[in-house]
Amino acid sequence: MALNEKEIIKVKFKKTSDRLRFWNGPVGLSPKEILTLGALIDAKGDLCGTLNRREAAASIGMSKEVINTYIKRLKTKKAILYVNGIYKLSKIFEERPRVEVVMLVG
Repeated sequence: MALNEKEIIKVKFKKTSDRLRFWNGPVGLSPKEILTLGALIDAKGDLCGTLNRREAAASIGMSKEVINTYIKRLKTKKAILYVNGIYKLSKIFEERPRVEVVMLVG
């Protein structure tokens, strides 16, 4: 295949955590951090809002204190960003129906 040719590879994800694992390479989250981030994304509300934290913690069997510790780790690893008083998901983990990845060698 020539360098300027494109190959389309379709990937389907059954769960949010599957999608997160796929894009995790550059961020380097642990399996528990991926599970926590997936629970926060799947909960209905502000990403790290109080109600969202409670729902996410309950869904994966974590206490309030433990999920807060994982949120701090996710912020440190830049999986979650805190910008202008609002928690946002890093762009690499946003759900986008179509993403084009260009791989360069050398």
